[in-house]
Amino acid sequence: MSDQQNSSADAAQSPVAQVSAVSLRLADDGQLLAELTPDCSEIPMPVSIMSLRGQLQDQSFAELWIDDDALQDVVVKAASGESGVVVIGERRDAKAEVHIANNKRVVHVDIEPAYGGQPLSVKMLRELLKNNRIAANCIDSSLLEQAVAGQGSNHIVARAIEPIAGQDGYLNILIEESVATLDEDAQGNIDFHKLQEFVVVEQGVELARVAPHTLGTPGEDVLGMPIAPQAGKPFSFSAALTGAAISDDDDNLLIATVKGHPVILQDGVSVDPTLVLPNVNLASGNIDFDGSVLVKGSVASGYEIRATGDVVVKDTVDKATIIAGGNISVANGIIGEDRTAKLKKRPMAMSVEGEQAPEEESFETLQMGAYLEAAGDIVARFVNMAELKTGQNIEVREYLMHSRVSALGSVLLGQKGGRGAIFGGYSYALKSIAVNNLGNDAYIKTAVEVGELNTDGVKLKELHELAQKRRVDTDKLATALDKIRRYEAVKPLTSELAEKAGKITKTLAVLIAQSEKLAVAIAQLEQKITNRQPALVTVKKMLYPNVSLTLDGLGYQQKMESKALCLMNVAGEVQLSALQA
Repeated sequence: MSDQQNSSADAAQSPVAQVSAVSLRLADDGQLLAELTPDCSEIPMPVSIMSLRGQLQDQSFAELWIDDDALQDVVVKAASGESGVVVIGERRDAKAEVHIANNKRVVHVDIEPAYGGQPLSVKMLRELLKNNRIAANCIDSSLLEQAVAGQGSNHIVARAIEPIAGQDGYLNILIEESVATLDEDAQGNIDFHKLQEFVVVEQGVELARVAPHTLGTPGEDVLGMPIAPQAGKPFSFSAALTGAAISDDDDNLLIATVKGHPVILQDGVSVDPTLVLPNVNLASGNIDFDGSVLVKGSVASGYEIRATGDVVVKDTVDKATIIAGGNISVANGIIGEDRTAKLKKRPMAMSVEGEQAPEEESFETLQMGAYLEAAGDIVARFVNMAELKTGQNIEVREYLMHSRVSALGSVLLGQKGGRGAIFGGYSYALKSIAVNNLGNDAYIKTAVEVGELNTDGVKLKELHELAQKRRVDTDKLATALDKIRRYEAVKPLTSELAEKAGKITKTLAVLIAQSEKLAVAIAQLEQKITNRQPALVTVKKMLYPNVSLTLDGLGYQQKMESKALCLMNVAGEVQLSALQA
């Protein structure tokens, strides 16, 4: 057989192709098919994942969803030369899956993008949420747009409308405790003693009003169900408030039940008839208060307290001023200083011989650094270099030293225990002075005065003389009128006599009225003189020399030490008697 015949025979007997060719086709139902057919070409092309992806790209199937496992299966079958059809992908529309949080406060969506199919739009996503009964009020358009643009999973697209918590009730204060008074003078200076003015409220004044709590605004969960808000806490006035009460007409209004100083608290306002201060100093400034004042500490030097009621100081008063419409009580002492200033020396008048006399010194009126004035009593443990004036009594436990005091009642030293001494200065009382010791063993000059000049006797004598004159005048006019009436009984009066009789009658009426008033005044003055208590000074222990006493205007100078004496004005003379235990 020839060589040509042999070749033809070999070709006719060659085996089937060992690989398959792959073609891609998109079915009407959207599936992507890979069709495998034997590759009978002289040089068959092997099929690989890369070649398949290039084929997908060339035929515009790359945008479809591709099953990587199916591609691998195609490669294997193609290499084996198999025939058939393998589904390797499909056209898919975009998908979204809605997830609602357990607390129904948030909605998430997981979005699968489109693979050659219809992409997801905001409208489609909103419709999907609607189908899942998500409340339209809770859907956020901006979040929808972000989710559609971002694809992927766990996109928040709706949130619950959170409830708005109610507001707590709170207190509106309608008054002030004090008003700042930092005013400049014409020179631009500020008196820091006048920092503030404390407020006084009258009974019935509105002090505070409660703003009621609110219930809040309900919210809405993503399914449209209401979410209850947390209500605010109600505010209640304290039951311990003093001087204030809730109005009968308004449960939210607090009014003052007494006149006094308002004290603002966290749970209301109390009204205290007494202004309570820790101290009176730079922090408080001067005090001018319509009511009583309680100072728990001290009153600093240079400061003032003016009150229409009582003033109580638990510690000391140091070179300060206190003026009270009631009583003043100082638990410790009153400390002042002698502010008398010495005037410039000046020469005396020329002598008879024409020579200049030696210089003399002159002093201003004595002024004390501490000044206390009360309509009632003044009570203190001790008083040193101070001026005190009171409408009632001055009571000092230990000593009254180098001070100027005046009482329309009595000055009482050591009556409730203590040293009870007066030495130095000047002390006056209208009724009496009672001490343990008057003066001291250094014989310091001490002046004491009790009572007042007895002018009632002189005045009574003048009233009696005036009454006697009125009686004489009345008798004379009565006699003249009687003569006219007797003449009238004989014949008619002339016009002149008739006019004279009328004037006498009117004058007699005036004189009689004046005599009656004089009689009343004389009786009252006589009763006053009868009830008059003589000026009295009692010294329980020791009366020292250099003490000058004045009783109802009568002077007495003590020249020796004497024990337990009673000094009294008796019949116009100062009488000393032993003080009985």
